[in-house]
Amino acid sequence: MVADTGRAALVLGALGVVYGDLGTSPLYTEQSIFTAHANAAHATPAGVYGVASLIFWALMVIVSIKYAGFIMRAHNHGDGGIMAL
Repeated sequence: MVADTGRAALVLGALGVVYGDLGTSPLYTEQSIFTAHANAAHATPAGVYGVASLIFWALMVIVSIKYAGFIMRAHNHGDGGIMAL
């Protein structure tokens, strides 16, 4: 039983690292798209709005799936659901 608890804690920690990385990586999108390299896109108002829209919706979808779909389904004995929020 103790080995299963330790393994579950490691899995939960790994999921936190992966979701944390996925949650912050859209923030670096604008820098990599509008960089000073010769093949990079030029920063036009439409391009900036498009990249900002991609960042916003990527973060909203990730947060919605993670919290509404994963955390809220957890049972209360494991301190999930409303207690996790």
